[in-house]
Amino acid sequence: MVWSTPVDYFGSDTGFGETNGEIRANLRRLYNAGKVQVLVTAFGSGEYPTSSGYNAVDCAQKLGSFVLSNNLDGCDISWQDTSAFKYGTGEQWLISFQTQLRQILPNHTIVHSPFASYFKEDLYPNKGYAAVNTKVGAGINFYNIKYFNQSTSKYDNYQDLFNVASGIYTGTAVNELIAKNINKNKIVIAKPVSPSDTDGSGWMDLNKLGECLSSAYNNINWFAGLAIWQYSSDVRGKAMTTAAGHLKELCAINKDCK
Repeated sequence: MVWSTPVDYFGSDTGFGETNGEIRANLRRLYNAGKVQVLVTAFGSGEYPTSSGYNAVDCAQKLGSFVLSNNLDGCDISWQDTSAFKYGTGEQWLISFQTQLRQILPNHTIVHSPFASYFKEDLYPNKGYAAVNTKVGAGINFYNIKYFNQSTSKYDNYQDLFNVASGIYTGTAVNELIAKNINKNKIVIAKPVSPSDTDGSGWMDLNKLGECLSSAYNNINWFAGLAIWQYSSDVRGKAMTTAAGHLKELCAINKDCK
């Protein structure tokens, strides 16, 4: 709501501008100067666009128009329509959606945030997100892969998270995804801030998580990044700083982080 009608919250005499468009543009400029992009997230838990029969191209056109009209840096696709993958319809829907979205937003950031299990090909008749990546992965800037809420696949140590996943979603650790031709520079690790931010699987002590990220940097030159769930549990950034601090220091020393 603040981004939609910022005049209502900032007023028109703060120096940010007199209209909603001017204020949005100046706020985005301020964020971008700090190397922060402003994205909108589409879909998420409880919304099932494919199973609900929404037209993929129409959805993409509406989202693309929203990004442009609201002066955003891009969008995050948190598609969680598991049933559509199970019935073999999700892959083509996402491919059509992403293709149209990239046509509308040729230079914007487009992120996808799938569960790690969506890359387990043998779970789905049409291979899930592995098929999506094959067809349109070149137009996806990176994946915030949710390594939590994944039943018996805990991803709570270096071996499980980066080398070989245990539990029911074997084949989805970072190195296993790289072997499936997922660009390692696009694999962002998404983790919960605290045990209360998950249904019981996937949480790691933040210092331990930071050590895992540093080990991955040293072992496989991985430094794509970390995402956290959820912001309300880390409003001051302490969790992110703790977990990503080691990685940030290593990247700064070697000057190869984006």
